[in-house]
Order: sequence, then C-alpha cells, then structure tokens
Amino acid sequence: MSNPKPATPILEAPSRFERFWTLVLAACLGVVFVVMLNVFGPFQIKGRAPSGKEIVRVDLSRILIDWTYYKDSAGRLINRRNHTSVQAVMWLAMFVGIGELWIRSRALRVERAVLRYRLLPEDERSLLTVDDLRPIYLKARGISKSLVLPVLVRRLTMEFRKSKSIDRVNAIQDSSLELFLHQLDLRYTLIRYLVWVIPTLGFVGTVIGISNAMAVAGGGAVDMDDLLPQTTQKLAVAFYTTLLALLQSGVLVFGMNTLQAGEEKALNDAGQYCMENLVMRLMEPGQLDEARGSGRST
Repeated sequence: MSNPKPATPILEAPSRFERFWTLVLAACLGVVFVVMLNVFGPFQIKGRAPSGKEIVRVDLSRILIDWTYYKDSAGRLINRRNHTSVQAVMWLAMFVGIGELWIRSRALRVERAVLRYRLLPEDERSLLTVDDLRPIYLKARGISKSLVLPVLVRRLTMEFRKSKSIDRVNAIQDSSLELFLHQLDLRYTLIRYLVWVIPTLGFVGTVIGISNAMAVAGGGAVDMDDLLPQTTQKLAVAFYTTLLALLQSGVLVFGMNTLQAGEEKALNDAGQYCMENLVMRLMEPGQLDEARGSGRST
C-alpha cells in the first residue's frame, strides 16, 4: 500500500546552491550578451548632412560596448571591436544583479504562497489552548523549515506550550520579526554593492575616455583632418559610459526597491496573520479555568 501524500506540499526558499548557479548562469548570459553586441552590428542610426554626405547620427555600438566603426577623411574604414571595455564589465555586473533580483522575486513568490495555506484557524469563534497547538506545530513543520510564517508559527506554539504565557509569546513574536527583518536586509547586500559599483565603473570609464581623448589630441600621431573627429568621438564615449552606468543602476535600484518592499510586506502580513489568528486566540490555563467556572455558575 502506497504512503499517503501530504496534505500540503513542502515549500522552501531558494537555497544557496540554487542562488550560486543562478548567478553563474546570469554572468554567462552577460558574457554572451557582450559577445553578441560585438558580433552583430555595428548598431548605427545614419542620416545625411546638408551637403549630401552620409553621417552617423547615433552610434549605439560606441555607447554600449565602445566599438569604433567609422571612415576617416581618407575613406579608410576604422573598425575596432572591444570585448573587454568598461562597458562590458558593466553589462556583466548588471546581468549578475538581474540574476540576484530573480532569486529575490522567487523567494517573494514562495513567501506569498505560504500565506494561502491557512496554517491557523481563521474563524471568529476559535480559541486555542495548549492542547490545540501540537497539530498546528506539526502542520507548520510539514510545510517548510525556512519560510517566515511556518517558522514563526513553530516558535510561538513552542513558546506557549513551554511557558503558557501570552506575554512571552508576544515578546518572541516581536524579537522574531526584528530578526527576520535584519536577515531580509542582509540578503540585499550583493545587489546594493552592484548598484554602487556600476556607476563607479561608469565614472572610471569616463576618466579613461577623457585620458584617451587627451592622448590623441596631444600625441601628434593623427592627421589634422582626423584629429577633431577622433578626439570628439572618444570624449563622447567617455560621457556616454557614465550615462549607460546610471541607466543600468536605475533599473537595478527600481527592481531592488520593489522586491524589498514586497518582501517586507510579506513579513508584515505573516506577523499580522499570527497576531490575529494565533496570539489573540490563545488562552492561558488560568483564563481557561475562569471560563469554565463562569460557565458552571451560569
């Protein structure tokens, strides 16, 4: 005879193993993205000057990966790809950040899902004594060993079975929620670092670009007809590097703030759910005796 299936499936937050390989995959996707940008293209929006000469109005390849592609005054094609530019490192960091955000979004979905399992009695008439808490504890342990709501339910039921004090249960709930909030903040350490390091790389790229432009202007190795175009192009890349970094950082900051707010709300919902359906329903032995005595007197 086969074993019966559990009433509720076991849910768990993403493990360290899953997080590690997700970040590795995200980094690999970032490398592939940079390689693809260097293989296909160049990505340029062209137009015509009043003289009828074809010009490049927007050179996305230079903005995204510092790919130099133009014709000099002599008509020679200058084609220099750059697989190891500062922009490439920025794209790699952004993809790792997206991978970390995906892990946090998956953890948020699991935390929200466990709130729908009705671990606790939700009708208005139920009151809980010490003897009623063991099935609730076992149910919470069967759902998850790491998610906020099952862990909080186990802690509160264990404390009440041990101390039979509602005040102690309230203290355990408050300290547990503070600990969960601190743990949640620590989980965003990597993404906060990436949000900081990407603009830093952008400023580094700007300094490098300005230095290269000054080297071209003062090096004497470029013809006068090509001096101004090459210098201005390198300066444009220098400033576009900072622009790209700020845009990438803005995307990650938006995702980080949205997910962190969602996880904090899920934590608050778990605390409120336990307060309404567990803590406020508990009856200490003295209260139970008083209730029974009042019932006999009536």
